Amino acid sequence: WTSGPVPEVAAMLLDAQPGMARLKQVVGHSAKMMMNVRTEPETPLSNLVVDAFRERGTKEFKKPMDFAITNFGGIRIPMPEGAITLEDVESMFPFKNYLAFARVKGENLLKLFDQLALTKSFQAISGAKVTVRGQKVTEALVGGKPVDPARVYNVTTIDFLLDGGDGISIGALAEEVKLTHLLLKDVMLDYIKAKEAAGEMVDGNLDGRVTMLEE
Repeated sequence: WTSGPVPEVAAMLLDAQPGMARLKQVVGHSAKMMMNVRTEPETPLSNLVVDAFRERGTKEFKKPMDFAITNFGGIRIPMPEGAITLEDVESMFPFKNYLAFARVKGENLLKLFDQLALTKSFQAISGAKVTVRGQKVTEALVGGKPVDPARVYNVTTIDFLLDGGDGISIGALAEEVKLTHLLLKDVMLDYIKAKEAAGEMVDGNLDGRVTMLEE
């Protein structure tokens, strides 16, 4: 009964073990389990992720990032409580999406907010506070101040949202766009490892950055 494919399967498993061991490497620790609930206007996990992207954008583009936006759909699994493995991070961000930069005039940023207000759950944003009532934006602050239509804002985003991803085309609204070779999973991996090196837990919270009301 040992003849047939069994030895071949065993050999394949043995060959895969080094890679599996790499994926099981603990890279950080999370204060709590964080779900990605796409029907909510904000979640602790989405806030954590997009804040990390804005922080990295400031470092990569060597200028303060006023605002950041990413999509809920790009975060595929929850953040576990306790140990975070490399497998967790790679499973959370399985797509080949890259960090990007855009310079966007305030009037176009307001157009983006108006577009997102028509959806059920907006998207993950950082650096802004937006209130939507009856699918209309009633408040839009960036850096704690009302959006200035004439000002040009520095925006961290992802390449997927530059040209139609999830119906969003930030590239068409931008004065300038720059791409990086930084995969989102690597941005988050660096963020988590930095927290671990500092003896800190990875954590995210709700802060009211997006409020969506009915009429």
